[in-house]
Amino acid sequence: MKKHYNHKVDVYSFSMVLWELLMNKTPFKGRNNVMVAYAAATNLRPSIDNIPKDIAPLLQSCWAEDPSDRPEFIQITDFLSNFLHFMCPPQTTPPKLFEVEHPKIIITEDSPGTVHLTNKCDKNKWRTKSRCRRFLHCLGDCF
Repeated sequence: MKKHYNHKVDVYSFSMVLWELLMNKTPFKGRNNVMVAYAAATNLRPSIDNIPKDIAPLLQSCWAEDPSDRPEFIQITDFLSNFLHFMCPPQTTPPKLFEVEHPKIIITEDSPGTVHLTNKCDKNKWRTKSRCRRFLHCLGDCF
């Protein structure tokens, strides 16, 4: 039986690219092209464990096994616009400026204050969230 392909294939591809941008790594890394094609054909998907919980459902719907279950691109752009607005609301008032008493003091990652903060959180999750925020900020420039 021959499958009919339409723009929903691009929705699947978009979800893989979005996953790659959010995770900063390729899905199915270390597998050759045949194994990647086999993974896609058998409905194997990359892990969403470190994907922000609010955007994971979008990925899952975009890579749904049945192409008719995948959203349209207008729905995807609406979702991403709303998500971006929620994550990075536009500034309504100018940010407060603080005068620095000792401008020559440089706080490094090894400073006692920052060491305490970085030790408190899981570095991988912190880096993933930071990458996601940077990506979302750049994404906002597209809308």
